[in-house]
Amino acid sequence: YDLIGMEEIKKSEFRYCRVPELIGRRCDPLRLLTLCCFHPRQVEFLEKIGLTDAVKDYTEHGIKSHGAVRWDAERPQDFIGMSIKEAREIVEKGGGVDAVRTYRALRETKGASIEESIAFEKAFSRKDAKTIRAKAKRYGVTIGKMMRYLEAQRDQRGGNTTLYSIGEEYRDYLNAAEGVGLDLHNHVFLMPKDLRRKHDEVTAAYSQLLAERRSAEEEAAYKPRREELEKRYAFSYGGMCIVIPSCANAIVQEGKTLHHCVGGYADRHIKGKTTILFLRR
Repeated sequence: YDLIGMEEIKKSEFRYCRVPELIGRRCDPLRLLTLCCFHPRQVEFLEKIGLTDAVKDYTEHGIKSHGAVRWDAERPQDFIGMSIKEAREIVEKGGGVDAVRTYRALRETKGASIEESIAFEKAFSRKDAKTIRAKAKRYGVTIGKMMRYLEAQRDQRGGNTTLYSIGEEYRDYLNAAEGVGLDLHNHVFLMPKDLRRKHDEVTAAYSQLLAERRSAEEEAAYKPRREELEKRYAFSYGGMCIVIPSCANAIVQEGKTLHHCVGGYADRHIKGKTTILFLRR
């Protein structure tokens, strides 16, 4: 089709699927045509209401937006699990397929409005969203109340603080708070007035707890990773150098010395889930 043009597609069953426009947005042509073969009406519907990211999930990443759209449903309202009016409103207000998923999951319990579902999409990655929804349910707080709390924390800081950065901080706070045994059923702990200060306190305490549990075997297992990081990142120039942490406790000490929360991420560095580097003169 790249060679002979789009005329044959325009004559086919795919003529309403907006294939030329989607390919113009760098959708993989073969994956797109495959999706159209199986679900032409669904592709057409998603394009009409503006949920193009559900199509791109499949054509770019091979993901059929599990939990957001029901590809085998016949009627549009069954396909997305809500009225067309609700779906259009989500798109018009700046939401996408993740907001659709959140709104549908929580609508029956009146746990979130469309606006709050969109805010939730902007605060948490797709990977974190399911976990955060589960925590909200476990500790008896609605997504709506949680989002109002996070927006208030963002507004307190002002400047260029984004809802996503607040969401990441809150996710890490909740994980650390559970790790040290705080009772998050108490909403004083679940939604602290000063999230940044409480985040730093709790992640520091959690990092100390993890340091005490850490075994010599874990430290030995880190050695090959540290050597690989040395090859990839160790560098000196102009009186500055990048230093690879020698062990988890070095990261904990870094946080204590510089009075920030990096120590809470020591285990994630050791296990390869994230990478922490030091900058030195």
